[in-house]
Formats: sequence, structure tokens, C-alpha cells
Amino acid sequence: MAELSEYQIDFVSEEIKSRGVNLNSLHDDLLDHICTSIERKMDEGLGFDSAFVQSIKLFGPNGLMQVQHQTLLILTQMNETMKKLSLGFGLATTALLLAGILFKAMHWPGAAMMLVLGNFSLVCGYIPVLLFQKLKEGNGKEKYLSVAGFVGLAVFATGITFKIMHWPTANILFWSGFMVISLGYLPLYFYLRIKDSVNRSVTITSAIITFVCLVLLLEMMNFRSSYQYTHGITLINQSLESSTVAADGNLKLMPDGALADEARALNASADHLSQYIEDLKTELKARTQGISTEEAAKATLMDLSRKNDHAECTTLMLELGKADELAQKIEAYQKEVVSVFPEDQQSTIAGIIDFETSKVFEDHYERNAPWAEYYFRDIALIGVVSNLSSMQLKVRNAQNLALVHLKTQSEAQQPPSAEF
Repeated sequence: MAELSEYQIDFVSEEIKSRGVNLNSLHDDLLDHICTSIERKMDEGLGFDSAFVQSIKLFGPNGLMQVQHQTLLILTQMNETMKKLSLGFGLATTALLLAGILFKAMHWPGAAMMLVLGNFSLVCGYIPVLLFQKLKEGNGKEKYLSVAGFVGLAVFATGITFKIMHWPTANILFWSGFMVISLGYLPLYFYLRIKDSVNRSVTITSAIITFVCLVLLLEMMNFRSSYQYTHGITLINQSLESSTVAADGNLKLMPDGALADEARALNASADHLSQYIEDLKTELKARTQGISTEEAAKATLMDLSRKNDHAECTTLMLELGKADELAQKIEAYQKEVVSVFPEDQQSTIAGIIDFETSKVFEDHYERNAPWAEYYFRDIALIGVVSNLSSMQLKVRNAQNLALVHLKTQSEAQQPPSAEF
């Protein structure tokens, strides 16, 4: 196949420009198309000049100008379409995210869905449309800048959404996006601006201020304090569980004689309630972490990656009614313990071992909340498990208080042994 020389290619290029084609991308496409047509005609035996004339005639009179005109029309229509898409995705993203934040703050249903849809609209709609426009308009270095900025923003926004939803890999996405923006986009942005800036001192000052703001942002986020808080709660839970195990060793408190059957029945009730609460803790860990109950039973809170998730806890305890079921069991057990004591002491004992299931609390939003809402609504897994561990300890303490009373009564009923 015939190949055009560099001189002939330059000649064709200049001819295309002289006929009014000034769009660079269109010029390159036409140059490739016309040169290919000339080479084919030269293979058929024509000379370069004849092949060139016939190839140009294929476009008709003022054909190249007409092609450019049609191309401009298409590009204009595309730009209008992209602008409409950009506006649509921008409005949808803004509306969904603002509504999601409002619903989240007010604890209304649907907040999570709105936040996820808002992030999806941002990452899969608004950002790709803007990036497409920037890549068309920018040069080589500007294209790299646009890619770094928009990719970093997409990953960073997804990481924030994952953190709000307490989904796995949230920290990885969050920090990956942050690093792309702080170590990729911003350095390249200020490098290009400083290089082309008339007043470089102002641009350099702006870069320094931006860097300082990033440092302050990291300091305000205070991830270390968050970790210390989580670690502290898990240690409290471990202490509660250890105390519950210690309180369970009450065989020495078992009375003899006629009160032994009553003590054994009380022990059975305490064991049943404590095991029910333990099963709740295991089910919560399994549902939140997405593991089997066998794995959850062996796992400590420190082993779990989603210990700060609250959605599954709220669903199981409130929406599926486990909190109400637990309250009924606790109230029945409390009545059983109180009934062990004489009537004149029962009101005092009821106040001492009160689980407060009928009490109305003031939550952190300064609203009145019943027992179930206060202990289980939008509380992270570590908080719910710790609350349940505290209830287990109260069950054992109430059990031991009743056993001490029964043992004292049993010993009082036995006549003193004769001494010789």
C-alpha cells in the first residue's frame, strides 16, 4: 500500500486549514480520513495530485466547511445536553443529601436511603458529567488535574457515606480519597497555578493556607479521641462481664431445709434471664457483623469491625420487639425476687433492685424517652452490649440479695445445736 511522505501530509494539512477548518480535533480526523483515501487511490494507479483532488471532491463544494458546521452543531447540542445533565444531577444530589442530613438529625425514617442515593447521584452522575466536560476542555496537565480532583472527591464522598452507614472499608475509602485530594490534586493544582501566575507570592500564600487548613481539619476530626472512647466502652463491658461471672458463684449462699426449693427456683429464673440477655448480645453481634452466632459468641467487642453500628441494634431491639420482650421478662423476674422478702420490706427491695423499665428518661436530644427507646434507639453496638451486660450484673446482684435473705431465714429457723 502506498504511503504519503511527511511533505505530502503537511500539504494536505495546510489545505484543510485553508478551507476554513479550525477545530483541532476535526482537523486531525479529516487529515487521517483524506490521507487514507489518497493512499487507496494511489494504489489504484493515480498520482498524488489527482488522488488528492478526487478525495477532496468527495466532500462536495465547501464540503469541509459544511462538515465543520455540522460538527459545531452536534457539539453545541452535546454541550446543552451535558449542561442539562449536570444541572439535573446537581439538583438531585443537593436535594437528596440535604434531605438525608435533615432526616438523620431528626431521626426520621428514610434518612439512610436518601444519603446513599445522594452519594450515588454525586459519584455516578454529577462528577462523571463534570469530568467529561473538563477532559474535553483541558490540555494534558489540566486533564491530570481534573482526574485527580474528581476521583479523589468521589472516593472521599463515598468514604463519608460508608462511615455514616457504618459499612465496612469506610476508613479505607475515606483516607484514600483524602490522600488523593491532599497529595495529588492540591499539589498539582498549586504547581500549575504558581507556574502560570502573574503574582506568585499570592498563589504560594494560598497554598500554605490550604495546607494549614488541612492540618486543622485533621486535628478537629480527632480520630484518636474516637478510638479512645470506643476502647473505653469495650473495657467497661469487659469489666461488667467479669463482675457478672464473679456474682454467679453463689453456691455458698444456697439455704438448706424448706427454703432450698424456693432458692433453686430463683436461681433457675436468674439463669434463664441471664442466658436470654447473653443470647441477645450474641444475636446483636452476629447481625451487625454478618457472622454466625457461633462466631459471635466467641468474639469480643474489640474483635468486631462494626462495633459502632447502630442500625441492626435498633432493628432487632425495637422494630422486632426484643426490647419489649426483655422488659416483660425483667419485670416478671423482679416481682419474683421481691416476693421472697416480707411484705413490709418489699417496697424498699423493689427500689433497690429496680431495673427502671417503667421509667421515662430524658435522652441526649432533651426529649422524654421510655426505657426501650433510651437504651436501644440509635445506640451503637458497643453501647447496647454494655447496657445488656449491666442488666445481667443487676440480675445476679438481685439474685444474690434474695439468696442472702433466704439463707439468713433458713439459719434463723434452725435451732442452735447443743453444746457439750
